[in-house]
Amino acid sequence: MKLVLPFLFGAVATSAFVPAKFGHNNRPSFLQASSSLAELSQIVKKATIAQKYASNASARLQRAKFSQERVENDFNIATERADHDYKLAKQRVEHEYQLVKERAENDYGIQKARVEAELREASAEESAAKEFLEEVNNEPLTLTVSADTKETSAEQSAAEETSTEETSATEKPFDLVHEAFPGAVSNAELLDMINGAVEGAGYDMSKTLVATSLCCDEVNRPLESDLSANFDYNFQMGGLAGFPFGGATSFGAMAAHIPDGGSCVVVYGPHVGVDSTGAVGTVERRGRANGGSCCGSAVAAAGYVGSVFNGEAQAAHPDDVLDAQQYYVGSMLLPFAEQLENAENKMVELPMALYSAQSELMERIVAQAAGGVADGQIAVLGGIQINTPPGYTDYFLPQSFDLYNNSGEKI
Repeated sequence: MKLVLPFLFGAVATSAFVPAKFGHNNRPSFLQASSSLAELSQIVKKATIAQKYASNASARLQRAKFSQERVENDFNIATERADHDYKLAKQRVEHEYQLVKERAENDYGIQKARVEAELREASAEESAAKEFLEEVNNEPLTLTVSADTKETSAEQSAAEETSTEETSATEKPFDLVHEAFPGAVSNAELLDMINGAVEGAGYDMSKTLVATSLCCDEVNRPLESDLSANFDYNFQMGGLAGFPFGGATSFGAMAAHIPDGGSCVVVYGPHVGVDSTGAVGTVERRGRANGGSCCGSAVAAAGYVGSVFNGEAQAAHPDDVLDAQQYYVGSMLLPFAEQLENAENKMVELPMALYSAQSELMERIVAQAAGGVADGQIAVLGGIQINTPPGYTDYFLPQSFDLYNNSGEKI
C-alpha cells in the first residue's frame, strides 16, 4: 500500500495539468481513483479484521487442545486411581474372606473332633458297662468285711484314683505336637534337661532362683508351676506374647532376690497352641465350648503386620498406654513381615519369628543388667512353649541355652 498509494495520488495530481488537447475522455477520472482507494481501504480493513479473527481462532484452538490434554490427563489419573483402589479393595476382601474361611474351618474341625471324642467316650463307657454287667452276672462277688475296713478301703481307692487321674492329666502325651514341631519335649523332660545342665555347671539348687518371661495367657501357668516346684520360687518378667516387658529393671530386681552365693535360671519364649485336630495357632480351653487363638496377641500382631506389608494399613504409633504392649508386639514383628507372608504355614512360622525378636531383646537385657548377679551365674533358656488340649502335658521346643557370668559374658 505504501507503494501503490503514492502512485495513485501522483496519477491524480498529474491529470489536473494535462492540456486540453488531449481531450476530456482520455484523462483518468479522479472519482474513479478515489473509489478505488476507498475499496482498497475497505479490503485492508477486512483483511486486518480477518487476521485478528484468525489469530483469535488460533489461540482458542490452542486453548481447546490444552484443555483436551488436561481432561485426558485427569481421566488417565482418575482411571489409574480407580484401578489401584479396586485392587486394594479386592485384596482386602480376599484377605478377610480367607480369614473367615480359616476361622470357620478351624471351628468346624474343633467341633468335629469334640463330637468324635464324645462318641468314642460314650461308646467306650457303654462297652465297659456291658462288660461289668456280664462279670457281675457270671461271677457274683461276696465279701465279708467290717465297716471300718470297708471305709478305709474306699478311702484308699478314692485317693489312688485321684492320684492316678492327676498324674495322667499332667503327663499324658500329645503326639500331634511333633508333627508341627519336631524336637519338642514335654514339661517333665524339659525340667530334667534344665536340672542336668545347671547342676553340671555347678549350680546349688537350693540357692537358685528361676525367672520366666512367658505370655500372661493362663494356659502358660502349668510350666511356671512346674518350674516353681523345681526351684521353689518363680520371678515373672513377661507380658503379652512372652516379651520380657519388665526389661533390665525387672532383671535387676530378680538378681537382687537371688540367695547369697546363688545363681539364676531364665526361661523365655512365645507360645502357640495345637488343638485336638493338630491345627496350629488354636487350642481348646477349659470350660469353653469352642477353642480360640493361641497366642491371641501374636495372631493379632501378625494380622497387623500383614496389613502394613500389603499396603492396607500404616504402621501405628501409640498415643496411649492403654494398649502399649500389643503395639510393641506388632512393632517387633514388623521386620519379619515378608518371612511370615511367604511361610508355608504362618501359624508355625509365627512363634519362630517372635522367638527371634525376643532373643535379641533378652540378650540386651542380660548385657545391661548382669552385674546385678553378685557372684553367681546366669543360665538363659529360650524356646517355644506349646499348649495342648486339657488333659495333656504341654511341650517346649528348646532353641537356645547359654550360660553367662555376672559381666554378661558367655561362659
